[in-house]
Amino acid sequence: MREKLIATVFEEVRNLVPMRTDPLKSRLEEKGRILIVSLQGQEKRRELHWLNRTASEVLNMCDGRRTIDQIVQEMSQTYAQTKKGTVTEDVISAVRVMEEKGLVRFESQSISAECDISHP
Repeated sequence: MREKLIATVFEEVRNLVPMRTDPLKSRLEEKGRILIVSLQGQEKRRELHWLNRTASEVLNMCDGRRTIDQIVQEMSQTYAQTKKGTVTEDVISAVRVMEEKGLVRFESQSISAECDISHP
């Protein structure tokens, strides 16, 4: 059942192209986590975001050129020992949360509403 939900959501978002928002100001790595300081809104308020290594890798791939599908393919190669369905779910969830936090955006549409797969 969950695999079917993930596959359905993936089909809806696979061709979307996420891109990092500007500016992501600084990065600090500590114990496998990455701290990112972003400037949000017109007043450019600073926000801190801790990402695990995998989420950081996904964020780095959000370059405005790769589709969600391409990011899943690359992450599947990097984490070949992990089931592709798990990688797909992790990528979609990470990008959705990053979009909600203002770290990535999409030119044409949002995936936030389309891909809430956090609940079975």
